[in-house]
Amino acid sequence: MREIVDKEQSYEIIGACFGVYNYLKATGFRLGILVNFGSHPKLAYERIVS
Repeated sequence: MREIVDKEQSYEIIGACFGVYNYLKATGFRLGILVNFGSHPKLAYERIVS
């Protein structure tokens, strides 16, 4: 069961990364930060540069 949850979470993260990348393209910004506050016990983040 743990493997299924991990795959679902990875699809959510991939979708969120594409959302940030699309936002960067639309606004002309070069740097975006995706922050996940639901990651226990520590904060998870991803720095995305276009």
